[in-house]
Amino acid sequence: MSRVHERPPHSEPFGRGKGLAPLYPCRYGARHRPLAQAHRLCFPEDPWDRTTLDALFRLSGYFLRLAENARAEPEAPPAGFCLARTAADEAEVITLGVLPQSRRMGLGLTLLADVCAQARALGARQLFLEVAEDNHSALALYRSGEFVVTARRPAYYDRGRRTPVDALVMERRIY
Repeated sequence: MSRVHERPPHSEPFGRGKGLAPLYPCRYGARHRPLAQAHRLCFPEDPWDRTTLDALFRLSGYFLRLAENARAEPEAPPAGFCLARTAADEAEVITLGVLPQSRRMGLGLTLLADVCAQARALGARQLFLEVAEDNHSALALYRSGEFVVTARRPAYYDRGRRTPVDALVMERRIY
């Protein structure tokens, strides 16, 4: 399967020389199987399959950013990914994941910055996301990306959990 990439001029490498390639926007059809694999590796308690991802990509305003591992095989899952959407002057991170072996190299923050730039270019003035209140590493990432908690959704996350966990709604102004 061939990869379909459209490298933007502002793509920058991440990972400080650890074999990771720049971020790319990607047309979904070229990477749907590896993206489903990546989501399963990042979120084993509630993975999204190809059917779920296909349904999301049929909706208006969605965009995908991928971070390829430069040493990976063509069918390998991306090192990181961020699926987001825009509507009017708002954007939302739908899912963001970094494979376990690619964590702690700045990739999550790089993906966030890239999605903020893309959302701003599409006319968004603020970016929202939801995160489980017990996901401490994600909370630290989002706080370092200048997101602040603006609301709470009680018992929002319940799949694969004994006790449902609240979601924290976080926001970052990007204008």
